Amino acid sequence: MMLTPTLSLGIAMLFAQPRLAERALADIAVIQVPRSTKEMYEGVRDDQQRRLVFTFSSDYFWASLGSGMAYKQQLFVSLMAPDASDAEYAAYPTRWSLSYDDRKRVTTSPVGSGTLTVFEGLYRQNTLQEPSYTFFYVDRARRLQIAWHAVKKEIDLATGTEVVGRMASSFRIVRDPGARFTEIRDRPRKDAEDRARKHALAAATLEREGYGPLAPGKPVRKNDVYVEWMADPEPRFQLLLPLGRVRVAANATPPPIRTMRAIATTTARRRRTNRRWLPPRSTTSSQFSRDAVGNGTIRSSSSRSRVSTSVTPIPPETAHASDCGRH
Repeated sequence: MMLTPTLSLGIAMLFAQPRLAERALADIAVIQVPRSTKEMYEGVRDDQQRRLVFTFSSDYFWASLGSGMAYKQQLFVSLMAPDASDAEYAAYPTRWSLSYDDRKRVTTSPVGSGTLTVFEGLYRQNTLQEPSYTFFYVDRARRLQIAWHAVKKEIDLATGTEVVGRMASSFRIVRDPGARFTEIRDRPRKDAEDRARKHALAAATLEREGYGPLAPGKPVRKNDVYVEWMADPEPRFQLLLPLGRVRVAANATPPPIRTMRAIATTTARRRRTNRRWLPPRSTTSSQFSRDAVGNGTIRSSSSRSRVSTSVTPIPPETAHASDCGRH
């Protein structure tokens, strides 16, 4: 076979194009994406009511040794709800956090049944500085949005435009996600009910132990333990107690914690000296929210000292305090 200049150029261009591989988007859809990218977040992201997001990326190794990952490519594929608005199509997914210096729009053009807008700028991450493109594609007919970051060393403008068209044309829905979108929209109501249930359980447990009724700005002190209901910046109960103090029944083991999640936060630790509390010296204490109560057991954890303290509802006649720090 004799290779003419035209044929040789065509073969060279064919092999220069990024190879695509078909990827399943959970069990909902399929799409072809650059073979060099791998799944970034496992499964689907459904934290926005009118989109399901699937993510792929390829990253640098040495340039990622810093405060964050540096990406050669980052690809967000969004399957939009049937009633998604123009504003939602025009917005990036919430987890898209890349930014460029001197970012500017390069071009806007029709691609397939959608519209592609290309931006360019200097991508900075850690010590990396790379001129890059963002290809932003919106296709209401396919209910598809693609946001694709690629450094110019990997993808040029013409190639990126062509690849976006190939990705879009390969996208197809294999299972109607209507039930998933219904579940997402009903989530705020269910979460509110769950928060109310946990708050009621926590309040009842604390009051039964003598820490209540609780009101914002009115902490209750009992046995050197302070408990306060705080409404700002988020509703929660806060527990303040000396580190090492554990209250359990004599010769008993606290029941297993099954439905409780301990939450360590950065509230101030206070020290007790000569029968008085001194001002905070560090930022280690413990806090538990509505989520941190289950099966009648309240637990708090110190994040810095790695000392855990439990407060367990116990009949007063069997309760005693022990200072673990002295043993």
